[in-house]
Amino acid sequence: MFEDFLGEPILDWKVIIILVAGFTVGVLYGLWVKKRNPKS
Repeated sequence: MFEDFLGEPILDWKVIIILVAGFTVGVLYGLWVKKRNPKS
């Protein structure tokens, strides 16, 4: 199990990092827009 998981960790980590980074940026941007435009 561990051997299979450690077989190709780079690709999996790249995908996870990209997804997490994109999601985090989207959430932070949404909060930033709400703070700048509380009316809308």
